[in-house]
Amino acid sequence: MRIVVAYDISDNFTRQRIGDWLLSQGFTRIQRSVYVGRGGIAKAKDIERFVSKHIDKTRDVVHIFIIQDIEWEKKIVVGTENAAASSNHG
Repeated sequence: MRIVVAYDISDNFTRQRIGDWLLSQGFTRIQRSVYVGRGGIAKAKDIERFVSKHIDKTRDVVHIFIIQDIEWEKKIVVGTENAAASSNHG
């Protein structure tokens, strides 16, 4: 299974912290504020616990999707998949 994490976080420090933590957990950045990694419900709950401690729930939002591998393989990508890897956390 794959986990996709997408966020809109207003504070630069918090955004950087979340992004760095996701990378440290083996996630790959696929868009400025979207990451993907392997895992299931337990990993998704770990992410939920971590971000809940750091975001401002009155301004920020984090979406955590659990996707079966077979569905992930059906994704359609337009443009280069490597664009986000060279940009800053966002």
